Amino acid sequence: MRIPRTLVAGATLLATVTLSTSTVQLVASGVAHAAGCDTWYGPGGGPSGATSGLWGVPTNWSGGIPASTDNVCITAPGTYTVTLAPWSLGTADPNNNGGNVNSLTLGATTGAQTLDVVGQASISNSNETLNTVFVNLSAASTINPTGTLILDSTNGGTPAGGNPPSGGSAALSAGSFTNYGHVIAQEEDTYTGKGTFIAAGTFVNEPGASLQVNSGTLTEGNQANTTSFTNEGTVTIASGASMVVTPNSFSSTVFTNKSTVANNGSLTVNNATWAQSAGSVTGNTVIMQSGSTLADGAGRANFLQNYGSLTITGTIPKGQTVSIIGAVFNYQGNSYNSTTASLGGTQVVNDGHLILEAAGSGKTSGGSVYLTNGSLINNGAVSADILDSNWAVHLQASLTNHHSGSLAVTGGQLIQDSGTKTANSGHVSVSATSSYIVEEGSSFSDSSSATTTIQIAGAKKFGQFGLAGPCCAGPGIFTARGTLSPTLVHGYKPAKGKDFPVISLEGGKFAGRFHSVARNFSADYKSESASPAFVGVVYRAPPKAR
Repeated sequence: MRIPRTLVAGATLLATVTLSTSTVQLVASGVAHAAGCDTWYGPGGGPSGATSGLWGVPTNWSGGIPASTDNVCITAPGTYTVTLAPWSLGTADPNNNGGNVNSLTLGATTGAQTLDVVGQASISNSNETLNTVFVNLSAASTINPTGTLILDSTNGGTPAGGNPPSGGSAALSAGSFTNYGHVIAQEEDTYTGKGTFIAAGTFVNEPGASLQVNSGTLTEGNQANTTSFTNEGTVTIASGASMVVTPNSFSSTVFTNKSTVANNGSLTVNNATWAQSAGSVTGNTVIMQSGSTLADGAGRANFLQNYGSLTITGTIPKGQTVSIIGAVFNYQGNSYNSTTASLGGTQVVNDGHLILEAAGSGKTSGGSVYLTNGSLINNGAVSADILDSNWAVHLQASLTNHHSGSLAVTGGQLIQDSGTKTANSGHVSVSATSSYIVEEGSSFSDSSSATTTIQIAGAKKFGQFGLAGPCCAGPGIFTARGTLSPTLVHGYKPAKGKDFPVISLEGGKFAGRFHSVARNFSADYKSESASPAFVGVVYRAPPKAR
C-alpha cells in the first residue's frame, strides 16, 4: 500500500521526509526548540500563553502562516489545540492539503499542546481531488513530553471552495522525528480507502512516549527510501483498530521493538522487517506477510506467517511462539500451495516454540510448509503438525536438536529431502498417524543421550521412519546410538511377539544400533535384509505382577 501521491504538496514525496521523532535533544528547560521559530500564539494569545485555533490564520502565529522554510514551534505555555485542516488554510496552501514546513517542535514546559491533523478531501488549484492532509517536515523534528500529535482520518469539517465533504487521510511525513510525548492515530468516520500514515526516515518512540492507534488503520512506512521505526516506549493498538508496517515498491521498512507493544487489534508486517530485540508484544499475534523478515532476539511475543515467504534470523527466545502455516500463495497469476520459512543462510537458535503446520482441507486449500536455507539449533520445541494428508512439512535446513530440545511430528509426513543433516541429542517423537521421511542424501543421527519415540496405536497404525533413495542425491541414512522408545497409545495392547516395522528401508540405509529399546520392546535388526526391508521393534509381554 502506498501513501497517495497527494501526501505532499507538489509533484513528489521527498525521499528524506519521514514521520518519526526527531533527534533534537531536550534542553535544560526540558523542552526542545528549533532555531528561528515561527511560534504558535492562537487567537488572543502570545508568548506567555497560547490559545486554540486554526493553523491557516496568519495572526495565530508570530511570523504568519508557516512556509516551507520555517521552523514551527508550538511551545507557548497553556493547554490548547492547533487544528490543521484544508478548509482552514486559505491562501497559505493553494492545494488545501496540509502544511509543508522545515521542522516542528511540539510541546511546552507546562500545559498540554495538541496538533490535530484533520484528514479531508479537497480540490487543488489544478482541479485535482486530494485525499490526504499532511504535515510534511524536512528537518529533524520533536514532540516533547507535553505534546500530542493527532492524525485524524475523518469525514468531518467544512469543505473549502465548494469541495465535496468527503473523507480523507491524515499523514505525517518527516526525515527524522523523535517522540517524547504522544502520537494518536484515529478514524472518526468509517470511510473506505482512508486511514492514517507515518512516513519516516527515522521515527524513535522514546521511553515514556506513546503511539496509540485508537481506530481505523495506521500504515507505517510507505517512503521512497529506507524507513526505520524504533519503539522504546509504548505502542498500543486498540480492539478493532489495525496497524500495518509496509514499504512501497522501491523502499524497505524496519520496525525495531525494544519495549512494549500492546496489540489488542490487528498488527501486520508486510514485506518489511520486524526486529524483536527486547520488550514484548502482548495481546494478539503479529501477522507476518510475504517477503517479511523476523529478526528475533528477545522478548515475549507470538508471530504467525501464513502467506508466501518469511525469513527468520537470530534467536526465537524462551516464551515466544513462531508459527508457519501452509496456505495458498498467488504469484504472477498462478496459485501455489506452500508457505516457506527461510533461515536466511544463517544459524538460527530456537529457545521457544517453532510450529510448522501443513494446513488445509482438500487439494485446493492450505498447503505444505518448507523450512529452508540455513541451520536450526533447537533448545526448545519444534512441532511439525500435518493437518491434511495432501500436504507435508519439508525440513530443508539442517537441525541440531540439543538435549533440552524436542521435535514432534503429528498427523502426516515430515520430509527431510535436501541433503540436510539432523543431529538428535534430545527427544524426537513420531505420532501413530505420522511418518518421518529421510531421503535425497539427507541423514538423521542419534547421540547416546537421545530418545526417539514411536507411537503405536494398532497392528497397522504406528509411527514410522522412512529411509528412501527415490532419485538423484543418494539414499536417506539413519544412524542409531540412543534410546528407541516405542509407546503404546489409545489403549492398544499387541500380542506377544508382534513385530512393528518402525524404520522402513525403501532404498535408504540404516547404521549403528540403539543403545537401548524401552517399554517392553526389543529391536529387530534381522529384517534389514528382508523384502521389504525394515528395522522393527518386537513387543514382549510385560512382566507379571508379584
